[in-house]
Amino acid sequence: MKFPSLPRSALYLALLAAAPTAFAQSDPRHSQPTDLDAVVVKATPLARTAEDLARPVDVLTGARLDEAKANSLGETVEGLPGVQSSYFGPGVGRPIVRGLDGARVQVLSDGLGSGDVSTVSVDHAVSIEPFLANQIEVLKGPATLLYGSGAIGGAVNVVDGRVPEARTAQPFEGRAELRGNSVNDERTGMVRLDGTAGNLVFHFDALHRETGDYRIPGFAELHGEDEHEDHEDAPGEHEDEVFGRLPNSAVRTDSAALGLSWIGSRGFIGGGWSLFNTAYGVPGHGHGGHHDEHDEHGHDAHEDEEHAEKAHGEEAVRIVMDQRRGEIRAGLDRFGPFQSARAKVARTEYTHTELEGTEVGTVFDNQSTEGRLELRHNPWAGWDGAFGLQLARRDFNAIGEEAFVPASRGSDAGVFWIGERRFGALTLELGARHDQVDLEVDAG
Repeated sequence: MKFPSLPRSALYLALLAAAPTAFAQSDPRHSQPTDLDAVVVKATPLARTAEDLARPVDVLTGARLDEAKANSLGETVEGLPGVQSSYFGPGVGRPIVRGLDGARVQVLSDGLGSGDVSTVSVDHAVSIEPFLANQIEVLKGPATLLYGSGAIGGAVNVVDGRVPEARTAQPFEGRAELRGNSVNDERTGMVRLDGTAGNLVFHFDALHRETGDYRIPGFAELHGEDEHEDHEDAPGEHEDEVFGRLPNSAVRTDSAALGLSWIGSRGFIGGGWSLFNTAYGVPGHGHGGHHDEHDEHGHDAHEDEEHAEKAHGEEAVRIVMDQRRGEIRAGLDRFGPFQSARAKVARTEYTHTELEGTEVGTVFDNQSTEGRLELRHNPWAGWDGAFGLQLARRDFNAIGEEAFVPASRGSDAGVFWIGERRFGALTLELGARHDQVDLEVDAG
Protein backbone atom coordinates (compact mmCIF):
# COMPACT_ATOMS: atom_id res chain seq x y z
CA MET A 1 0.00 0.00 0.00
CA LYS A 2 1.42 3.36 -0.97
CA PHE A 3 0.88 6.60 0.87
CA PRO A 4 0.45 9.67 -1.21
CA SER A 5 3.62 11.72 -1.36
CA LEU A 6 3.55 15.30 -0.10
CA PRO A 7 5.21 18.12 -1.95
CA ARG A 8 8.58 19.04 -0.53
CA SER A 9 7.41 22.60 0.20
CA ALA A 10 4.51 21.25 2.28
CA LEU A 11 6.95 19.13 4.30
CA TYR A 12 9.13 22.18 5.09
CA LEU A 13 6.08 24.13 6.24
CA ALA A 14 5.08 21.32 8.59
CA LEU A 15 8.56 21.22 10.13
CA LEU A 16 8.62 24.97 10.61
CA ALA A 17 5.23 24.86 12.30
CA ALA A 18 6.45 22.22 14.74
CA ALA A 19 9.76 23.98 15.46
CA PRO A 20 8.43 26.74 17.79
CA THR A 21 6.73 24.15 19.95
CA ALA A 22 9.89 22.06 20.26
CA PHE A 23 12.05 25.11 21.00
CA ALA A 24 9.53 26.41 23.53
CA GLN A 25 9.79 23.18 25.46
CA SER A 26 13.60 23.32 25.61
CA ASP A 27 14.09 27.10 25.92
CA PRO A 28 14.90 27.89 29.60
CA ARG A 29 13.10 31.21 29.23
CA HIS A 30 9.81 29.30 29.09
CA SER A 31 10.52 27.16 32.16
CA GLN A 32 8.60 27.53 35.41
CA PRO A 33 9.66 30.51 37.57
CA THR A 34 11.65 29.82 40.72
CA ASP A 35 11.01 31.75 43.93
CA LEU A 36 14.23 32.86 45.58
CA ASP A 37 14.53 33.03 49.35
CA ALA A 38 13.81 36.50 50.67
CA VAL A 39 16.67 38.27 52.43
CA VAL A 40 15.41 39.28 55.87
CA VAL A 41 16.98 42.32 57.53
CA LYS A 42 18.13 41.26 61.01
CA ALA A 43 19.01 44.74 62.26
CA THR A 44 15.36 45.30 63.19
CA PRO A 45 13.18 43.12 65.46
CA LEU A 46 10.40 43.23 62.86
CA ALA A 47 11.19 40.51 60.33
CA ARG A 48 11.14 42.46 57.07
CA THR A 49 12.92 42.42 53.74
CA ALA A 50 14.74 45.52 52.51
CA GLU A 51 11.81 46.31 50.18
CA ASP A 52 9.23 46.10 52.99
CA LEU A 53 10.96 48.33 55.55
CA ALA A 54 9.75 51.90 55.89
CA ARG A 55 13.27 53.23 56.49
CA PRO A 56 15.96 53.10 53.76
CA VAL A 57 18.27 50.09 54.02
CA ASP A 58 20.79 48.37 51.74
CA VAL A 59 21.76 44.71 52.08
CA LEU A 60 24.88 43.05 50.70
CA THR A 61 24.61 39.27 50.43
CA GLY A 62 25.45 36.38 48.11
CA ALA A 63 27.40 37.13 44.96
CA ARG A 64 27.02 40.86 45.46
CA LEU A 65 28.76 40.62 48.83
CA ASP A 66 31.50 38.38 47.42
CA GLU A 67 32.29 41.01 44.79
CA ALA A 68 32.41 43.83 47.36
CA LYS A 69 34.46 42.14 50.10
CA ALA A 70 37.63 44.04 51.00
CA ASN A 71 40.17 44.31 53.81
CA SER A 72 38.04 46.70 55.87
CA LEU A 73 34.34 47.08 56.55
CA GLY A 74 34.27 50.63 55.23
CA GLU A 75 35.87 49.64 51.93
CA THR A 76 33.37 46.78 51.59
CA VAL A 77 30.25 48.96 51.85
CA GLU A 78 31.53 52.18 50.27
CA GLY A 79 30.03 51.34 46.88
CA LEU A 80 26.48 51.59 48.24
CA PRO A 81 24.52 54.80 47.59
CA GLY A 82 25.20 57.41 50.26
CA VAL A 83 27.96 55.36 51.90
CA GLN A 84 31.68 56.14 51.91
CA SER A 85 34.67 54.92 53.88
CA SER A 86 37.16 56.70 56.08
CA TYR A 87 40.79 56.05 55.18
CA PHE A 88 43.94 56.10 57.26
CA GLY A 89 45.92 53.49 55.38
CA PRO A 90 44.85 50.10 53.95
CA GLY A 91 44.27 48.66 57.43
CA VAL A 92 41.63 51.23 58.45
CA GLY A 93 38.21 51.90 56.97
CA ARG A 94 35.09 52.82 58.93
CA PRO A 95 31.71 53.39 57.23
CA ILE A 96 30.51 56.95 56.63
CA VAL A 97 26.74 57.11 56.10
CA ARG A 98 25.36 60.24 54.42
CA GLY A 99 28.34 62.26 55.59
CA LEU A 100 28.14 61.14 59.22
CA ASP A 101 30.83 58.94 60.75
CA GLY A 102 32.61 58.16 64.00
CA ALA A 103 30.34 58.00 67.04
CA ARG A 104 27.33 58.94 64.89
CA VAL A 105 27.29 55.60 63.04
CA GLN A 106 26.90 52.39 65.02
CA VAL A 107 28.84 49.33 63.84
CA LEU A 108 27.23 46.07 64.98
CA SER A 109 28.09 42.40 65.00
CA ASP A 110 24.73 40.68 64.48
CA GLY A 111 22.84 43.26 66.53
CA LEU A 112 25.41 43.89 69.28
CA GLY A 113 28.17 46.51 69.44
CA SER A 114 31.56 45.55 68.04
CA GLY A 115 33.26 46.37 71.38
CA ASP A 116 36.24 48.20 69.84
CA VAL A 117 37.38 51.83 70.11
CA SER A 118 37.17 52.71 66.42
CA THR A 119 35.23 55.89 67.28
CA VAL A 120 38.09 57.30 69.41
CA SER A 121 40.46 58.11 66.53
CA VAL A 122 40.45 57.89 62.74
CA ASP A 123 43.42 55.50 62.69
CA HIS A 124 41.58 52.90 64.82
CA ALA A 125 40.21 50.00 62.78
CA VAL A 126 36.88 48.20 63.21
CA SER A 127 37.29 44.75 64.78
CA ILE A 128 34.94 42.98 62.34
CA GLU A 129 36.15 40.85 59.43
CA PRO A 130 33.90 41.39 56.36
CA PHE A 131 35.24 38.29 54.56
CA LEU A 132 33.41 36.07 57.08
CA ALA A 133 30.02 37.81 56.81
CA ASN A 134 26.82 36.18 55.57
CA GLN A 135 25.24 39.56 54.89
CA ILE A 136 25.91 43.21 55.69
CA GLU A 137 23.03 45.60 56.36
CA VAL A 138 23.29 49.40 56.17
CA LEU A 139 20.45 51.30 57.84
CA LYS A 140 20.48 54.89 56.63
CA GLY A 141 19.14 57.73 58.69
CA PRO A 142 18.46 57.72 62.42
CA ALA A 143 18.53 54.25 63.99
CA THR A 144 18.51 55.66 67.52
CA LEU A 145 15.23 53.94 68.37
CA LEU A 146 16.92 50.57 67.99
CA TYR A 147 20.50 51.22 69.12
CA GLY A 148 20.65 54.43 71.12
CA SER A 149 22.32 57.78 70.55
CA GLY A 150 25.36 56.20 68.87
CA ALA A 151 23.26 55.51 65.78
CA ILE A 152 21.97 58.99 65.01
CA GLY A 153 23.43 58.78 61.49
CA GLY A 154 22.71 55.11 60.81
CA ALA A 155 23.90 51.62 61.60
CA VAL A 156 25.96 48.97 59.82
CA ASN A 157 25.11 45.44 60.95
CA VAL A 158 27.37 42.51 59.99
CA VAL A 159 25.60 39.13 60.20
CA ASP A 160 28.12 36.29 60.43
CA GLY A 161 26.09 33.38 61.80
CA ARG A 162 28.78 32.42 64.29
CA VAL A 163 26.09 31.35 66.75
CA PRO A 164 23.75 29.19 64.62
CA GLU A 165 20.03 29.94 64.87
CA ALA A 166 18.70 27.30 62.46
CA ARG A 167 19.63 23.89 61.07
CA THR A 168 21.76 23.73 57.95
CA ALA A 169 20.21 22.53 54.68
CA GLN A 170 22.75 19.69 54.50
CA PRO A 171 24.32 17.63 57.31
CA PHE A 172 27.66 19.18 56.44
CA GLU A 173 28.34 22.41 54.53
CA GLY A 174 31.43 24.47 53.92
CA ARG A 175 33.22 26.90 51.72
CA ALA A 176 36.77 28.06 51.22
CA GLU A 177 38.26 31.03 49.44
CA LEU A 178 41.71 32.13 48.33
CA ARG A 179 42.46 35.61 47.04
CA GLY A 180 45.57 37.34 45.80
CA ASN A 181 46.53 40.86 44.81
CA SER A 182 49.65 41.85 42.90
CA VAL A 183 49.75 45.53 43.90
CA ASN A 184 50.55 44.66 47.54
CA ASP A 185 51.32 40.92 47.30
CA GLU A 186 48.12 40.12 49.20
CA ARG A 187 47.42 36.52 50.19
CA THR A 188 44.05 35.87 51.86
CA GLY A 189 42.70 32.47 52.80
CA MET A 190 39.35 31.70 54.43
CA VAL A 191 37.53 28.50 55.43
CA ARG A 192 34.07 28.02 56.91
CA LEU A 193 32.33 24.84 58.08
CA ASP A 194 28.72 24.38 59.27
CA GLY A 195 26.93 21.17 60.13
CA THR A 196 23.93 19.59 61.85
CA ALA A 197 23.80 16.45 63.97
CA GLY A 198 20.32 15.91 65.37
CA ASN A 199 19.39 19.02 67.31
CA LEU A 200 22.98 20.29 67.49
CA VAL A 201 24.34 22.73 64.93
CA PHE A 202 28.00 23.79 64.88
CA HIS A 203 29.99 26.51 63.17
CA PHE A 204 33.70 27.04 62.55
CA ASP A 205 35.54 29.69 60.55
CA ALA A 206 39.11 30.91 60.19
CA LEU A 207 40.88 33.56 58.12
CA HIS A 208 44.46 34.65 57.52
CA ARG A 209 45.48 37.69 55.48
CA GLU A 210 48.94 39.02 54.81
CA THR A 211 49.91 41.91 52.54
CA GLY A 212 53.06 43.86 51.83
CA ASP A 213 53.50 47.58 51.18
CA TYR A 214 51.47 49.01 48.31
CA ARG A 215 53.27 49.66 45.04
CA ILE A 216 52.76 53.22 43.80
CA PRO A 217 53.90 55.01 40.61
CA GLY A 218 55.99 57.71 42.31
CA PHE A 219 57.38 58.99 45.59
CA ALA A 220 55.56 58.25 48.84
CA GLU A 221 56.06 61.71 50.37
CA LEU A 222 56.87 65.10 48.88
CA HIS A 223 58.32 68.09 50.72
CA GLY A 224 58.89 71.76 50.08
CA GLU A 225 59.17 72.86 46.44
CA ASP A 226 58.71 69.28 45.22
CA GLU A 227 55.00 69.54 45.99
CA HIS A 228 54.50 71.98 43.12
CA GLU A 229 56.62 70.24 40.45
CA ASP A 230 56.17 67.31 38.12
CA HIS A 231 57.89 64.31 39.64
CA GLU A 232 59.51 62.32 36.86
CA ASP A 233 62.99 62.37 38.36
CA ALA A 234 64.99 59.24 38.86
CA PRO A 235 64.88 57.65 42.32
CA GLY A 236 68.48 58.64 42.96
CA GLU A 237 67.60 62.32 42.90
CA HIS A 238 65.46 61.95 46.06
CA GLU A 239 67.74 60.08 48.41
CA ASP A 240 65.57 60.76 51.47
CA GLU A 241 62.33 59.60 49.82
CA VAL A 242 60.90 56.19 49.00
CA PHE A 243 60.11 55.55 45.34
CA GLY A 244 57.69 52.99 44.00
CA ARG A 245 56.01 51.88 47.24
CA LEU A 246 54.04 53.25 50.18
CA PRO A 247 56.06 52.47 53.31
CA ASN A 248 54.31 51.08 56.36
CA SER A 249 51.14 50.06 54.50
CA ALA A 250 51.39 46.31 55.15
CA VAL A 251 48.57 44.45 56.94
CA ARG A 252 48.34 41.10 58.71
CA THR A 253 45.02 39.75 60.02
CA ASP A 254 43.97 36.54 61.76
CA SER A 255 40.41 35.69 62.76
CA ALA A 256 38.65 32.53 63.96
CA ALA A 257 35.41 31.48 65.65
CA LEU A 258 33.63 28.45 67.11
CA GLY A 259 29.89 28.22 67.69
CA LEU A 260 27.45 25.56 68.89
CA SER A 261 23.65 25.69 69.26
CA TRP A 262 20.76 23.45 70.22
CA ILE A 263 17.84 23.89 67.82
CA GLY A 264 14.33 22.86 68.85
CA SER A 265 10.94 23.06 67.17
CA ARG A 266 10.14 26.47 68.70
CA GLY A 267 13.49 27.99 69.48
CA PHE A 268 17.23 27.71 70.01
CA ILE A 269 20.01 28.38 72.50
CA GLY A 270 23.69 28.56 71.71
CA GLY A 271 27.04 30.17 72.31
CA GLY A 272 30.18 31.09 70.48
CA TRP A 273 33.73 32.33 70.97
CA SER A 274 35.81 34.34 68.50
CA LEU A 275 39.11 36.13 68.17
CA PHE A 276 40.28 38.94 65.93
CA ASN A 277 43.92 39.98 65.69
CA THR A 278 45.36 42.44 63.21
CA ALA A 279 48.56 44.42 62.79
CA TYR A 280 48.71 47.30 60.32
CA GLY A 281 50.82 50.31 59.56
CA VAL A 282 49.75 53.94 59.46
CA PRO A 283 51.47 55.47 56.39
CA GLY A 284 52.96 58.93 56.80
CA HIS A 285 52.40 58.90 60.56
CA GLY A 286 55.96 58.50 61.82
CA HIS A 287 57.05 59.94 65.15
CA GLY A 288 60.71 60.38 64.25
CA GLY A 289 60.02 63.69 62.50
CA HIS A 290 63.00 65.94 63.48
CA HIS A 291 64.42 66.27 59.98
CA ASP A 292 63.89 70.03 59.78
CA GLU A 293 65.49 70.56 63.20
CA HIS A 294 68.69 68.91 61.96
CA ASP A 295 68.82 71.33 59.05
CA GLU A 296 68.41 74.32 61.36
CA HIS A 297 71.33 73.19 63.55
CA GLY A 298 73.66 72.72 60.61
CA HIS A 299 73.92 68.92 60.59
CA ASP A 300 75.46 67.47 57.46
CA ALA A 301 73.56 65.66 54.71
CA HIS A 302 74.75 62.22 55.90
CA GLU A 303 73.07 62.69 59.29
CA ASP A 304 69.89 63.94 57.61
CA GLU A 305 69.80 60.88 55.33
CA GLU A 306 70.20 58.52 58.28
CA HIS A 307 67.40 60.26 60.16
CA ALA A 308 65.07 60.15 57.13
CA GLU A 309 65.64 56.41 56.82
CA LYS A 310 64.83 56.03 60.52
CA ALA A 311 61.62 58.04 60.16
CA HIS A 312 60.50 55.84 57.26
CA GLY A 313 61.38 52.62 59.03
CA GLU A 314 62.19 52.15 62.71
CA GLU A 315 59.93 54.86 64.11
CA ALA A 316 57.00 54.34 61.78
CA VAL A 317 53.75 53.81 63.69
CA ARG A 318 52.15 50.39 63.61
CA ILE A 319 49.05 49.26 65.44
CA VAL A 320 48.37 45.81 66.88
CA MET A 321 44.77 45.00 67.81
CA ASP A 322 43.58 41.94 69.69
CA GLN A 323 39.98 41.12 70.54
CA ARG A 324 38.43 38.09 72.26
CA ARG A 325 34.64 37.80 72.30
CA GLY A 326 32.18 35.35 73.84
CA GLU A 327 28.44 35.31 73.03
CA ILE A 328 25.28 33.58 74.20
CA ARG A 329 22.08 33.78 72.14
CA ALA A 330 18.61 32.30 72.54
CA GLY A 331 15.23 32.53 70.85
CA LEU A 332 11.69 31.30 71.41
CA ASP A 333 8.69 31.47 69.07
CA ARG A 334 4.96 31.70 69.78
CA PHE A 335 4.28 32.12 73.47
CA GLY A 336 1.54 34.11 75.14
CA PRO A 337 0.98 37.52 73.53
CA PHE A 338 4.31 37.42 71.70
CA GLN A 339 5.22 36.04 68.31
CA SER A 340 8.88 35.67 69.23
CA ALA A 341 11.56 36.56 71.76
CA ARG A 342 15.28 36.98 71.09
CA ALA A 343 17.96 37.45 73.74
CA LYS A 344 21.73 37.90 73.25
CA VAL A 345 24.67 38.75 75.45
CA ALA A 346 28.28 39.41 74.43
CA ARG A 347 31.43 39.90 76.51
CA THR A 348 34.34 41.56 74.68
CA GLU A 349 37.96 42.05 75.76
CA TYR A 350 39.81 44.42 73.44
CA THR A 351 43.39 45.74 73.42
CA HIS A 352 44.83 48.25 70.96
CA THR A 353 48.60 48.86 71.07
CA GLU A 354 50.36 51.59 69.11
CA LEU A 355 54.02 50.85 68.38
CA GLU A 356 56.49 53.60 67.50
CA GLY A 357 59.21 51.56 65.90
CA THR A 358 59.81 48.80 68.43
CA GLU A 359 58.66 50.81 71.46
CA VAL A 360 55.12 50.80 72.84
CA GLY A 361 53.58 54.27 72.55
CA THR A 362 49.96 54.10 73.69
CA VAL A 363 47.74 51.23 74.78
CA PHE A 364 43.93 51.33 74.69
CA ASP A 365 42.02 48.72 76.70
CA ASN A 366 38.27 48.25 76.49
CA GLN A 367 36.25 45.60 78.28
CA SER A 368 32.54 45.61 77.57
CA THR A 369 29.43 43.56 78.22
CA GLU A 370 26.24 44.13 76.26
CA GLY A 371 22.86 42.42 76.43
CA ARG A 372 19.73 42.83 74.35
CA LEU A 373 16.18 41.45 74.59
CA GLU A 374 13.59 41.84 71.83
CA LEU A 375 9.93 40.81 72.24
CA ARG A 376 7.82 40.96 69.10
CA HIS A 377 4.16 41.11 70.08
CA ASN A 378 1.06 39.98 68.21
CA PRO A 379 -0.74 42.65 66.15
CA TRP A 380 -2.46 45.13 68.45
CA ALA A 381 -4.98 47.63 67.07
CA GLY A 382 -3.48 47.07 63.65
CA TRP A 383 0.10 47.69 64.82
CA ASP A 384 2.82 45.09 64.34
CA GLY A 385 5.58 45.93 66.81
CA ALA A 386 8.22 44.89 69.30
CA PHE A 387 9.44 45.88 72.74
CA GLY A 388 13.14 45.96 73.48
CA LEU A 389 15.57 46.22 76.37
CA GLN A 390 19.28 47.02 75.93
CA LEU A 391 21.91 47.00 78.69
CA ALA A 392 25.62 47.71 78.35
CA ARG A 393 28.63 48.26 80.58
CA ARG A 394 32.17 49.14 79.56
CA ASP A 395 35.52 49.81 81.24
CA PHE A 396 37.88 51.89 79.08
CA ASN A 397 41.48 52.80 79.80
CA ALA A 398 44.27 54.47 77.82
CA ILE A 399 47.94 54.54 78.87
CA GLY A 400 50.78 56.29 77.05
CA GLU A 401 52.02 59.56 75.59
CA GLU A 402 49.02 59.98 73.29
CA ALA A 403 46.37 58.95 75.82
CA PHE A 404 44.27 62.03 75.12
CA VAL A 405 41.06 60.27 76.26
CA PRO A 406 40.74 59.77 80.04
CA ALA A 407 39.93 56.39 81.54
CA SER A 408 36.23 55.88 82.14
CA ARG A 409 33.59 53.43 83.25
CA GLY A 410 30.11 53.66 81.86
CA SER A 411 26.77 51.91 81.81
CA ASP A 412 23.79 52.29 79.47
CA ALA A 413 20.21 51.15 79.89
CA GLY A 414 17.55 51.64 77.24
CA VAL A 415 13.97 50.51 76.66
CA PHE A 416 12.13 51.00 73.39
CA TRP A 417 9.08 50.15 71.37
CA ILE A 418 8.88 50.20 67.60
CA GLY A 419 5.69 49.61 65.61
CA GLU A 420 4.50 49.52 62.04
CA ARG A 421 1.09 49.80 60.44
CA ARG A 422 -0.02 49.72 56.84
CA PHE A 423 -2.66 51.97 55.34
CA GLY A 424 -3.06 50.54 51.87
CA ALA A 425 0.11 51.40 49.95
CA LEU A 426 1.31 53.64 52.81
CA THR A 427 3.43 52.24 55.67
CA LEU A 428 3.71 54.20 58.91
CA GLU A 429 6.46 53.46 61.44
CA LEU A 430 6.45 54.87 64.97
CA GLY A 431 8.59 54.29 68.01
CA ALA A 432 9.77 55.57 71.36
CA ARG A 433 12.92 55.03 73.41
CA HIS A 434 14.20 56.05 76.83
CA ASP A 435 17.88 55.79 77.78
CA GLN A 436 19.83 56.32 80.97
CA VAL A 437 23.59 56.73 80.63
CA ASP A 438 25.98 56.85 83.58
CA LEU A 439 29.62 57.78 82.95
CA GLU A 440 32.41 57.99 85.52
CA VAL A 441 35.63 59.62 84.31
CA ASP A 442 38.96 59.46 86.14
CA ALA A 443 40.03 62.96 87.09
CA GLY A 444 43.73 62.15 86.72
